[in-house]
Order: sequence, then structure tokens, then C-alpha cells
Amino acid sequence: MNTLKTIFFFLLIASNILLLRNASSSPKQESYSSTNADYAEWLERITNSESIEKGSIVAVKAGKITKNINNAEQLLVVSHRPAVAANRPSKSWSRHGNYVAFLGQVPVRVIGAVQTGDYIIAQSDHSGVGKAVAPANLHINDYQRIVGRAWEANSDEGLKKVNTVVGLATNQYLSLFQKQADREEKLSEKIQNLEEQINNLKKHN
Repeated sequence: MNTLKTIFFFLLIASNILLLRNASSSPKQESYSSTNADYAEWLERITNSESIEKGSIVAVKAGKITKNINNAEQLLVVSHRPAVAANRPSKSWSRHGNYVAFLGQVPVRVIGAVQTGDYIIAQSDHSGVGKAVAPANLHINDYQRIVGRAWEANSDEGLKKVNTVVGLATNQYLSLFQKQADREEKLSEKIQNLEEQINNLKKHN
């Protein structure tokens, strides 16, 4: 179990180093607006003809984006109006990509009811849409599809945009992994106890 915790820890650290490196790099151009709340960079789409609207969840693969999240290196969200817009392309090339939020608050396309504090999990149907999952209901398979955390509640079961914080959340994710590891350890202990009881019963029969 200690090995599992160590792997999770180093994966998170590596991911956060990548985010910080991108955030600190010298962009070609930047735009600033005090009314918005996310840092975004322009990234080219893998398929130029793919339609990706603002608020969509996208996968990063080799520095390009797509709504197909299979084998994603990282999950990001297409920004609405970034406070900082970096890596701006030429006007002629801008139509081949989108600005995606690396850090901050961004509206995310979500289906189903949402409670403040829920984790937004990317849907596996490659629609660019997420669903809200309460921290207590997270499954181990959800962790790799976490996009961010909802900062508002919405009871509408349909498709809408929900204000979500994205970016660095090392402590939160480590806490989730720790809880999952603890649950697995307790389950392993229960199974071991049951096996011992069964073996004892066999010896007395």
C-alpha cells in the first residue's frame, strides 16, 4: 500500500511542475482583464475541424487538444474570457485552436445537479461535458478524470455551465488518495480476518 501512495504522490508532483512551468513561461503576448479569473494558454486542436465550444472539457495530448479524453496527459477546460491569455497565435492561425484554462475559476459544461464542493469529472463519451460527484462518492477510477471542483450549486439536471476552480490542488488530491488507500487497507484487513475465521472453522470440523 505504501508503494501505491508513493506512486500517486510523484504523479501529482510531476503534473503540478508541468502546470507551474507553463504558467511561468514567457508567452508571445498576454491580455489582462480584472473582471475574469483564469490563466489560459492558446493550444492547437489535434483535428482542426473539431468543434470545441467554451466551457468544454478537453484532453491535452502532446501539446494539442481534443474532446476525446482517452489517453489524456492532462484535462483542461476551454476558457470563456481569460484574465490572462498567453501563447497568442497569429490571427490567421487562431482558428485552429482554443484558449484553455490552466489555473483559476472557469465556467465548465456540466450535466446533472451540482453541489458546492463537488468534484467535476469528465464524461467518458468525449462530449466535453462533466458530471458532479460528491467527495464521499468518488471512485478510484474517477481520480484520473477530475477536472476541478465546483464553486457553486445548481439543481438543474440539464446541461449548463458551472463555475469551477481548476489548477493546482495537490493537498486535496493527496487527501483523496490517502482516504482511498485507507479504505483499501481496512478492506484488506477484513478479508484477512474472514480468511482466518474460515480456516479456524475448517480446523474444528
